[in-house]
Amino acid sequence: MSLPIVSVPPIISRLTNPYRGFFTKPQFKHFRRLVTGLIVSPNKTLQEINDAYGDTNQSSLNRFVSHSKWDLDRLNQRRLSHIRKCVHFTRKGILVIDESLLHKSGRHMELAGAHRSGMTKRIEWGHMAVNAVYTDTLGNTVPVDIRIYVKDKDCDKYGVGFKTKRELGIEEVDFALQAKLPISLVIADAGYQGEAFVRALQERLLDYIVGVRTTTKISIARSDRIEIKAYLDQLTKDDFTKYNTADQTYFYHSTDAYIRGIGKIKLVVSFTEDDEDTMKCYISNLDEDDATIFKLLLNRWSIECFHRDAKQHLGLEAYQVRLGRGMQVVALAILTAYTLVFLAMRILKTPGRSLRTIGETCRYLGMIAYKGVRWIRRKMRDTAEFIHVLKAHVFVKNAKV
Repeated sequence: MSLPIVSVPPIISRLTNPYRGFFTKPQFKHFRRLVTGLIVSPNKTLQEINDAYGDTNQSSLNRFVSHSKWDLDRLNQRRLSHIRKCVHFTRKGILVIDESLLHKSGRHMELAGAHRSGMTKRIEWGHMAVNAVYTDTLGNTVPVDIRIYVKDKDCDKYGVGFKTKRELGIEEVDFALQAKLPISLVIADAGYQGEAFVRALQERLLDYIVGVRTTTKISIARSDRIEIKAYLDQLTKDDFTKYNTADQTYFYHSTDAYIRGIGKIKLVVSFTEDDEDTMKCYISNLDEDDATIFKLLLNRWSIECFHRDAKQHLGLEAYQVRLGRGMQVVALAILTAYTLVFLAMRILKTPGRSLRTIGETCRYLGMIAYKGVRWIRRKMRDTAEFIHVLKAHVFVKNAKV
């Protein structure tokens, strides 16, 4: 049984107001409650979120999620328009594209299938989400879109047309450009490798850093084409440059090469000090020095942080809805929740230090939702006591409200 939500945090009420005109009054009520529940509820299922409010029939929220007819892309465009008004973006942003398997146990969930998990390296059941995240040098990280990949053999069963991951990735690029996000570079892993994908980025005048398989053939200094893995066999550790970050030590190597159908590229090879046997290879058209290209490549980590935060704190794997439409509505609500938390984190001030992570901000907003605004204000009168409350319930790793 969920704890009762005493009040929607005022900052969430304020930040959801731009969405009010998109919905009918009852729909907006459900939307705000859903997004708030995803942020503050320890259990992110629709039933638990509904129970936390205590005064509504769960079927109403279920109908809003699975059967309401509003346009998902239009709402997502409104979300991105809202954040553009609130945040200053750099002129040269980065769009990172990657997929994540959302593990599920229900065998009758629409759009679900058997996919290879990037974490376990095994075939598992769930929704395969192709995600796009915007990031830049100013510290902004904003989810752009989530699209569900369905295998060709499952499309007839679910009544959808087949699209490859590359096609879904290009759709997300176009969606970001339509939303007027200042993107100049696209980063993607080897699952999106291919002449068509690179050509599509070139047609949109975008630079790219795209993963490439070691079986891809390259030509170096106009020599005969060889597979990348044959080139890697010729390298020694002395051919790599060391690069340190706060969390990891990397080694990278790059060289000019040609790929048939694409043309001149820069081949970038890297591995970490913790895993010297696993080399990752990328190709890029950037006209920058090797160190700059590698630093840009490290922005790929932003999408892994999004996957982690969305799953741990916002329920990206916790939802239990049977219809495909419902899953897509919940996914968009999670993007909205992430956006609201990101904006709230920049606005909220707490004694001692600011809120630094998505998890801390979710726990702080959860404390307001379950304790009430009056309780928070009463505690804040004694700064020392309030700092103790924050340390016990907010500024603790992996804590739960």
